Amino acid sequence: MGAALVATAVVWPWRASTGRWPVVAYPTGDDPDAVLHCVWVTGRAAANAQAQRWVEETRLHGRPLVGPS
Repeated sequence: MGAALVATAVVWPWRASTGRWPVVAYPTGDDPDAVLHCVWVTGRAAANAQAQRWVEETRLHGRPLVGPS
């Protein structure tokens, strides 16, 4: 838990200064072909939009499609 707090103290200022945000979709379930998806976007609004896009794609296709919108 302490390491997570230290990491947060470093990552949040870095995000604020660079404007770059990671968006990560972790695989769930037992699908052996499931992969972790990660993209970097500029700004929190873009990160939220990408996450929402992946939610919708997962509902429609069973998985997020790769790449930012």
